[in-house]
Amino acid sequence: MGSEITARITSEPNSIVRSDPAPAASPPASEPTLRSDTSEGVAIVWNQLPRTDIERVKRELDQRRSEMLARHSEELKALEGDQAEINILGAGNR
Repeated sequence: MGSEITARITSEPNSIVRSDPAPAASPPASEPTLRSDTSEGVAIVWNQLPRTDIERVKRELDQRRSEMLARHSEELKALEGDQAEINILGAGNR
């Protein structure tokens, strides 16, 4: 089933997912190339992130989490109500 979905997605003309990935663009000659598999390159990237950006992303993530938990709680309440109705109907059929 997963391969069918993948085939459908990659065969669609307007899909952003392609079965034949486009070649990676080479960086401009003036910029140094960092290997992503080296800890040195990772350290450079993380050292470039300002603390304010990290704090902002933490706040945004906390906000998204709170919103998701609220939606989850509402959905659970609705499901519990449905289950109660089913239990009542099931008890009446005995």
